[in-house]
Amino acid sequence: MFKTILVAVDGSEPSNLAQDLALRLAADQHASVVFVHAVELSKVAASFEPFSGSNASLAIDAAYD
Repeated sequence: MFKTILVAVDGSEPSNLAQDLALRLAADQHASVVFVHAVELSKVAASFEPFSGSNASLAIDAAYD
């Protein structure tokens, strides 16, 4: 019935329950599971200092413009 199951994860308890359910369903259906976790760029940008002139630095600079 299912070939691929996409599961959004964020580390919360409901997310963990969804992961467990998706893995059980995938095993039953012989399906693959793809996990996705989105991160807000401004929070990532504040957590590290990229090399000057790198693509990451240019993307972060553009996000703040």
